[in-house]
Amino acid sequence: MHDIFNNWGLALIAMTIMVRMVLLPFNVMSFRLAQAMQKIKPKMDKIREQYKNDPVRMNKETMAVMKENNANPVSGCLPMLLQLPILMSMYLFFPNSIELRQQSFLWATDLSSYDSIYTFSTALPLIGDHISLFTILMTITSIAFAAYSQANSGMQNTQPGMQYMPYIMPLFLMFMFNSFPAALTYYYLLQNVISIGQQALIQKFFIKEDLVRAKIEHNKKNPKEKSKWQQKFEDIQKQQQEKNKK
Repeated sequence: MHDIFNNWGLALIAMTIMVRMVLLPFNVMSFRLAQAMQKIKPKMDKIREQYKNDPVRMNKETMAVMKENNANPVSGCLPMLLQLPILMSMYLFFPNSIELRQQSFLWATDLSSYDSIYTFSTALPLIGDHISLFTILMTITSIAFAAYSQANSGMQNTQPGMQYMPYIMPLFLMFMFNSFPAALTYYYLLQNVISIGQQALIQKFFIKEDLVRAKIEHNKKNPKEKSKWQQKFEDIQKQQQEKNKK
């Protein structure tokens, strides 16, 4: 990419777009799952309220509704798992990349070091003696992406305080990444911006409300056979219910 653009900043943009394009089918699958979960959310909420004092029965009914609608929350983690090795490799690559030394892009004079836009007279706790602009932008876009994803997802964390974790983590990472190479925080910034745009495009062009509804109705009429794991899980739940009755 650098041979084509002769600029490390542009090369990183091109590389990030390529990575996102490779992961596009998995992101579409994940977003379709979120849409399906939104459709069955009223049923799930009703089950939680009805069986809040019987967690075993609540889990059983929840599994039944999800099976009926062919919804599998675990599959939504697939894009994240596929991206993890890439994110970790970049985390290890940029601090040790000789090629990026003294290479400038936008306001960053050296992509192998932090892009300070303001230096304090004395070092402050946690943040240090400077502020990096790419890190601030990375944090803002991370919070924006978390808010956008949560607004368009049917998966809600009901545990007290956990619904705020997607917003707290970026703030925590801001202090951690403030002294990291500008190329790294710039790459994560690009990931966030492209992810928001990609998710908006998926929602507009790939997800059709009538098709999601039709698929749910089709799954109700043509339920899949239980897998051995599902059957075993239901047997365990039945045994637990019998113990509770005794």
